[in-house]
Amino acid sequence: MWWSCGSAGRVSIPLILSLPATVLSLTREDQLKVRVNTVLGSTAPPLSVKLTQAFSSGSKDASIIESQELKFDQENDVHFLDAWPKSVDVGNYVFVFEIVLQDSEHKKIYATGGRTKVPIYVTGVIKVDNAEIAVLDSDIGSIESQKKLDLAGETALSLSANHLQKLRLSFQLTTPLGHPFKPHQAFLKLRHETKVEHIFVLGNSGKQFEITLDFLGLVEKFFYLSGRYDIQLTVGDAVMENSYLRELGHIELDLPEPPEKATRPPPQAVDPYLTYGPKAEITHIFRSPEKGPPQELSLTFLALVLLPFLGFLVGLLRLGVNLKNFPTSTVPATFAILFHLGIAAVVSLYVLFWLKDFLGLVEKFFYLSGRYDIQLTVGDAVMENSYLRELGHIELDLPEPPEKATRPPPQAVDPYLRCGPKAEILSIGNLIRTHSCAYTWIFSIADVTSEMVEINEEIFAGIAARLKVSVHEANSLLDFYYSIGSLRLIKVHVLFCAYVICLSVVCMLCPFLGVSSLSYVKPRSFQAEVISV
Repeated sequence: MWWSCGSAGRVSIPLILSLPATVLSLTREDQLKVRVNTVLGSTAPPLSVKLTQAFSSGSKDASIIESQELKFDQENDVHFLDAWPKSVDVGNYVFVFEIVLQDSEHKKIYATGGRTKVPIYVTGVIKVDNAEIAVLDSDIGSIESQKKLDLAGETALSLSANHLQKLRLSFQLTTPLGHPFKPHQAFLKLRHETKVEHIFVLGNSGKQFEITLDFLGLVEKFFYLSGRYDIQLTVGDAVMENSYLRELGHIELDLPEPPEKATRPPPQAVDPYLTYGPKAEITHIFRSPEKGPPQELSLTFLALVLLPFLGFLVGLLRLGVNLKNFPTSTVPATFAILFHLGIAAVVSLYVLFWLKDFLGLVEKFFYLSGRYDIQLTVGDAVMENSYLRELGHIELDLPEPPEKATRPPPQAVDPYLRCGPKAEILSIGNLIRTHSCAYTWIFSIADVTSEMVEINEEIFAGIAARLKVSVHEANSLLDFYYSIGSLRLIKVHVLFCAYVICLSVVCMLCPFLGVSSLSYVKPRSFQAEVISV
């Protein structure tokens, strides 16, 4: 709408005509209602609304109703048609309305805009009468079998025919006012059990809708497919409140054998739901577990495996293992505790892995990947807060060198003596400290030192005894390494290297077996010389 201007330059207010509903049911007797407001939505002045004309949609015939004025409902502020004219039936219409102002002064203020055309859809329930289906003989057209249809209820037909017979379907459609009704859609579908479908359009003559299928002329269209065909009827329209899509039943067709050059049925389209829809659940079949030994045998084997460990714990108690050399300062003690807790966590992960009910292989690797980084960081912190101790020295009484004896080469100045710590700390796994009682285990090993080292008793008299004393007096693995380095052993047997490696392995296992922390350091370098005797 637009704002209209009068001759005096005044602006008129347009009036808007609207319908709350343009789809009205003739069966439910819905009323035609019209509301008039200003363009700004305010209440309109006193006026009347006239229904001047009504035409069928797409028709150029004369108006089906006479001009009449709509009644006004002051409470709801709407104009309504009291009753439908007899000439208005189910269908599509165009109604023409006109607004008439009651006060002549309002004509100078408001603009009605002339006549307004509004499309109206009148719906209703369509009645189905005389619905029947029959199988006819092709020669004389006599009815072989005939059945009544109730399209308003459930229908389940079971028919049979051959290629020499016909199928006839007929019914009547009437509006609520008893007039014939022609829907937009009226189809008969036959669907073979192989999903091949054939659709036929129903023709009408007045009230009667009828279709006759001559199977003799349809054998090629049916691709000579004998068997069961489902019958489906479709009747629908936009103004039909009770449109049908009904399964009427089935018919068994006996068609002749196809000739050699007969057309084959086309391939059926794949249902997209089967292609892109959810798939059936996959059920995995796992191999049944192998039969295990009896529980009593397993428990007995477990006890035998744990028995050496229990003996080892008893041996530790008899050796008097203690925590006297555990760091007492706050920072070193904190890192030492964290390091031991880290080792306990790693051992716990391995235990949980073997139990299998608590932790899998992938989860174990996930937790261990972060655990080793933490252990490395804490171990380095323990190394930085550790200290080394010199326990003493050993005096060697060697013979006077001969005239042509090789002199020792000049020693390089150790940069750590000037710029760094006294000894370079080497982290073997992680640094921990221990009590000297832990080295009581090596007393028996030191008794066989003389067998592993070939010593000239005349030149090195008392070396073995001093070595034993040094080992017994050592407070840590560092002291033991320094004692060996101070002796400047000349002829070291290969077994001595194996002895040191075994000793290191034993010391590394101590933290896992309950012994207090051990200290691993790199021994000071010494120059070994070989003297021929």
